[in-house]
Amino acid sequence: MENIEKVMINIISDRIDNTEPLMNALNEPEDSLLNGKSGEVTTEHTEVFSEGELSRRDGRVILRYEENEGSGMEGAVTEISYPEDNPGFVTMERGGAFLTSFVFENGKRHICVYNTPIMAFEICIATKEVVNRLDSEGYIFLDYVLELRGAGAERNKIRISVRPLEA
Repeated sequence: MENIEKVMINIISDRIDNTEPLMNALNEPEDSLLNGKSGEVTTEHTEVFSEGELSRRDGRVILRYEENEGSGMEGAVTEISYPEDNPGFVTMERGGAFLTSFVFENGKRHICVYNTPIMAFEICIATKEVVNRLDSEGYIFLDYVLELRGAGAERNKIRISVRPLEA
């Protein structure tokens, strides 16, 4: 039986655009990615809130919410999930006009798909760190580098905090 809990979700995201390709960006020390020593760097910080649902089904923990205007993906539905017995293997799937399916796993690279209304792209997600403390402390932290077909790398740090929705 599926247990669904209504929750408030707070997503804090830092995106660091770097003109260096992924392989260079992954090998650079942390400070050089952030202060411009490794190519040209721009950053973007966002914070959004959304109501959603937290459930457990078929051995998976599933966090589901509708994107809002603040995320730039208004109307899309995002589902973040992981196996209960492997919380370090997180997937994120987004529906809507820009379908995505990303896989995050500590220290691993995964080829993922980003579908747009024009065409689909393969992108590489190289996960630097997954900290999944959703059950104990109410958050998931993802630190990863995204590269699109040899173009510049984009570093992302996302903290997804969840708390029960007050009635």
